[in-house]
Amino acid sequence: MLIHLVLKDFLIVKKYVLLVLLVAVAVPPFLLWRNPELAAVLGQVFAAIFGVLMPLMYLGEKENKYAKATLLLAATPYPRKWMVVSKYLVSLLMFCACTLIFWVETLFFPNLGGFNAPLSTVLFFIVAIFLSLYLPLQYKIGYERTKYTFVFVIMATPILTGALDGMPELGAALRALMNALTPSVFFVGMLLLSLALLAASACLSVHFYERADLA
Repeated sequence: MLIHLVLKDFLIVKKYVLLVLLVAVAVPPFLLWRNPELAAVLGQVFAAIFGVLMPLMYLGEKENKYAKATLLLAATPYPRKWMVVSKYLVSLLMFCACTLIFWVETLFFPNLGGFNAPLSTVLFFIVAIFLSLYLPLQYKIGYERTKYTFVFVIMATPILTGALDGMPELGAALRALMNALTPSVFFVGMLLLSLALLAASACLSVHFYERADLA
């Protein structure tokens, strides 16, 4: 049943999925040509973030536009909780697909420096934070009030980066934490924390959606 809902979501956003996958394939070689020093990091970051945000935004837009279809689907035996969980799974599958594409490209382009597993873990943590905040908010107040979240994230990123640069004590604290733990423990802990955030967020989203009036 859940698989059918995931396939339904992929069919809705299939054009964006193809676009995202093409971008994920094209960006690392392009960056390798234009800026080889940053291609290994920026290629993976851009592909992963873009691969999650764009399909999710388009899926919310379509469901908001065709609200009657969502209402009819909610009237079927499909539980609302699976309709919520399917969105999380679509986002995670897109992240995994873009990460896999980048890993394959590192095999063909050695100058990309090989696959960076720690960076993938950090990216997964960032994506988990975004999803854990955005999806419950969307189910609580609706797509129309949250559709500019992506623009806000893009605009706020440089400001946040500048603020973090002005906080050397934060960087020192993170380095001290990593020195106190082995890299494997640190990144496994980050992975488990990401999964815990997503699980808590999914429960909250289900809570909001099951009480939402779709009429």
